[in-house]
Amino acid sequence: MLANAAGELEHDHPLAAMVLYRALLNDILGRGKSQAYHHGAGYLAKLDGLASSVATDPRLENHVTYVLGLRKAHGRKSGFWRLVEGDALRASR
Repeated sequence: MLANAAGELEHDHPLAAMVLYRALLNDILGRGKSQAYHHGAGYLAKLDGLASSVATDPRLENHVTYVLGLRKAHGRKSGFWRLVEGDALRASR
């Protein structure tokens, strides 16, 4: 339900979409839901795309800092990071 809401908000309210995608991703990684890592990798890809369209907001850490925090907190979740790297490779082609 939240993913659908985030998708609907992306165009007109990218900051709200970003908050929802982060909440979804934080939940997946925080609970170690490996069966949902593919969704999480997709949410991170969405966040990468939204980062350039969202103005700096003091209530929300910037995207680079957010991703660095994910790496620090969840760096050992190799299955997730492999999916993220795979998505990045496909997007660059």
